[in-house]
Amino acid sequence: MRKILAIALIVFGIAAIIGGVVMLYSLKGGGDEKVRYLPPSVEEATKAVI
Repeated sequence: MRKILAIALIVFGIAAIIGGVVMLYSLKGGGDEKVRYLPPSVEEATKAVI
């Protein structure tokens, strides 16, 4: 059970970091091109985090 929780936390943490980076790029105004290069699963994860 602890392994599943640890993996979930790691995945959520990575998604949160990616979401933060995407938000920073979009704030700078040059983020649209960068976001399109991300895989759809990562994009969904970032939307879930945001």
